[in-house]
Amino acid sequence: EWDCGDWSGEIWNELREKWPEEFRAWQADPYYYHGPNGENYPDMIERTEPFLSELKQLPLQRIAIVSHGVIGRVMVGYLLGFSAEQAILFSQSNETIIQLSEHSYGYTICHFNRGEGPLRGLPPRPD
Repeated sequence: EWDCGDWSGEIWNELREKWPEEFRAWQADPYYYHGPNGENYPDMIERTEPFLSELKQLPLQRIAIVSHGVIGRVMVGYLLGFSAEQAILFSQSNETIIQLSEHSYGYTICHFNRGEGPLRGLPPRPD
């Protein structure tokens, strides 16, 4: 999962109170900003690249990856070649499964939410 550094174990409201400037900076740039002693998206991409490369070399047709939400989104965004702006536009709640199917022309994407699906595309980010 995402190494939140000093923010680990904190509740969102506590982050706003304990680190107001840092929290605002993270909200302004959730892709590149490093929280106190934590990772950003590029750090997580660098960490997951070897794992995803190894998986692509396996002679398997189906692979399931079970992860926490943020690192799961990072891996999906990496596989789909998303820009920084695209990578933060979707969300994955605990009740959501994202399915990528690789083809010669690229990926088809669907998701399942609370047992319903498949639903086309990635799950939207809640407002």
